[in-house]
Amino acid sequence: MGEDWSATANYEAKPVLQKETKGRFFSGYIIAILAAILFPVFAKAREKARQTACLSNAKQLGIALMQYVQDYDEQLPYAYFEAPDQKYGMQKLAPYMKNEQIWACPSGTTVVSGFYASDGLPARTIAHGWGVDQYHYPYRAIYSAAIKSLNDIKQPAASGVFFEKTNAVTTMPYVYCPFHGPTLTAQIADRHNDGLNVSFYDGHAKWRSKQSVLSGADAQRLWLHDNS
Repeated sequence: MGEDWSATANYEAKPVLQKETKGRFFSGYIIAILAAILFPVFAKAREKARQTACLSNAKQLGIALMQYVQDYDEQLPYAYFEAPDQKYGMQKLAPYMKNEQIWACPSGTTVVSGFYASDGLPARTIAHGWGVDQYHYPYRAIYSAAIKSLNDIKQPAASGVFFEKTNAVTTMPYVYCPFHGPTLTAQIADRHNDGLNVSFYDGHAKWRSKQSVLSGADAQRLWLHDNS
């Protein structure tokens, strides 16, 4: 009578199947660990790229301001809309910029600012992630202000003019000096690796951590709270 080879074959196949199953389990486990490690790295790299693109926009804003003040005897454009053209200061820089996309932040496309009608355009709200300090930047002609022109700023390379904003307090293109409005600091953005880009009165721009913007050793000068 012949031997039952099928039983032997089934018996010998089980250890092989178990090894394959265990191998697939460990391979999947390793892939999951690598994904958990690498995905945050890739996300941070993507955000760094957006931060760099936004920094380029900040530099172009600074250059636009420098060109504006050269054309207007060093006078800064008022933050709020003013006669005779009824434009916000940001709108007055538009002729010196390539396009409105400079105002939008790649990491904050839902951050907007509302503008009144001008240049034949209706009142509108657009992607716009920048604000000037409502306390120290010249706000309106009807208000007295210590600073009205670039010449009034003692250290332009250390003083910020355009700060990245949120819509936490207002959709207007403003931020608020943390020394005057400590309860309004949510308007100051931190979307770039816990920080924001800042454009300075000499035209350069750089990234700053939000913590340093709020309370760093040079924060008072940055906000022109100290203009000595």
